[in-house]
Amino acid sequence: MSAAAKNLTPVTLELGGKNPCIVHHDAKLDIAVNQIVSSKFINASQTCVAPDYVIAHKSIKEEFLSKLKNRIINVYGEDASTSPDFARIVNDSHFQRITGLIDQKKVMVGGQSDTESWFISPTVMRDVTLADKVMSDEIFGSVLSVLDYGNLSDVYTVIDQLSPPP
Repeated sequence: MSAAAKNLTPVTLELGGKNPCIVHHDAKLDIAVNQIVSSKFINASQTCVAPDYVIAHKSIKEEFLSKLKNRIINVYGEDASTSPDFARIVNDSHFQRITGLIDQKKVMVGGQSDTESWFISPTVMRDVTLADKVMSDEIFGSVLSVLDYGNLSDVYTVIDQLSPPP
């Protein structure tokens, strides 16, 4: 940046990370689900503003997950590999890294992939913990993790544990 500043060259910073979505017990679930699906899965989630995970309040988690699954199917179809609106992963190493993050035992929708076309379906994993591999780094791919919480202090704890030190 200092070299750019000396020459008055514009700089764009890509500020990704472990972007959370918090769905509280009084959320309008249809709106939340529509916005999460559209912001997460556009360009197969290869955007720096895509959410990496959702923290949903325990009281609405099951309803949220059901609506999330239905919305993904409504937008991309039962088989997202045939959807003209769902992108592919940019290269093989990125494809391998993302598929390595998917725990099939926790997948509630999606989880399919194709090595030949670098396709990874819109995937949602439920009951994810901070110890899961998918929570260790920015995903930058079509995998959405869902955790739950009971009170807001739990949310702060999760975000603090996933945030890099200043």
